[in-house]
Order: sequence, then structure tokens, then C-alpha cells
Amino acid sequence: MHITDKVFLQQLKDEMVNGEHDYQASPRFWVIMDYRDEVTAEGFHDNIELYDSSACHVFKTVDDYILDVEERVEYGFFFDTFVPKIKQCIEMARDKHFGSYEMDELLEETGDKSDMNIVYTKRESYIVPNTFFLTKKEAEDYLEMYGYNHTDKAHTYAMTALRSPNYNRLIKFIENIEEW
Repeated sequence: MHITDKVFLQQLKDEMVNGEHDYQASPRFWVIMDYRDEVTAEGFHDNIELYDSSACHVFKTVDDYILDVEERVEYGFFFDTFVPKIKQCIEMARDKHFGSYEMDELLEETGDKSDMNIVYTKRESYIVPNTFFLTKKEAEDYLEMYGYNHTDKAHTYAMTALRSPNYNRLIKFIENIEEW
């Protein structure tokens, strides 16, 4: 065995034995957990997104859409007769008394109803494919180097390979290596 292989195995053993375990049973490994928004039904949603089909633009939140409406009000985009009702709808949204009826009313008042699609989404966690790390440090290093590929909510996630006898044997072998 090459001297650098011996050093690598010793360092790996030290990290596996003495590094963070996140209270996870052995044989443990780490992956990256991230989050994405999935389309769902009204009532099961965490967020409402609005898709403007005429402009091919997505408002990621109702607040983003409201800011757009306020800007259009400020620049005189709407007839004066519509402005009080639009402002009333905006106030209801700010007071959190805002459901699908109120959203429909706001879209009607702004003239956006025919172009705007309401999409209900919920935040779902998922394990990022093709991520597997023997130590938490290695997973953290990955996020530091490649975090730009993930959301800012991505984090390490410890798991146990409980039903993998070969992996368990490999981990025990690494953890019990004595210095040569």
C-alpha cells in the first residue's frame, strides 16, 4: 500500500471516529438535503405563485405581485375609479385576510385575470441525487465548494445504512484500522 493511501485511511478513520455524528447510529453516512417547491392543491399549500402568461413572468409570492400592482398604481396605469378597490384588496392581503376569493377579486380589478394563473405550491425536502459522504466534514466541504448548485436552505443530512452488511463491514474496518 502506498504511503499516501495509508495517510488517507488514517485521516479518514480519525474523522469518522472523532468527527461529528449528528446523533446518528452507525454505520452512518451523509447526503445533502435540499428543498424545492412542488405544485399542490389549494389548502395544502405553503405559498401561492402567480404566472403571468402574457409576460412569461412568475411572481414567486403574492407579495411580489402586490408590489408590482402598487408600482402600476403609482405610475397611473389604472383608471382612478379602480384604484380605491385595488388598494382595498392590497390592504386585505397585507392583513392576511386573503384567500382565493380575494385574489380573484384583485386579479379582476387589475385586469390581470385572463393572463394570470394561480399556482399553489408547498415546500418539499429531498435528498440531492448523487451525494454520498463518509463524513460530515466532507459533506460540509462539498456545500462550501458547490453550494451555488443548491438553494440557500441546503444542508448536510445524516443517515444510517442499517440494512447494508457490506457497508457496515467496510465502516467497521476503516474505524478499526491501526497505524501501520
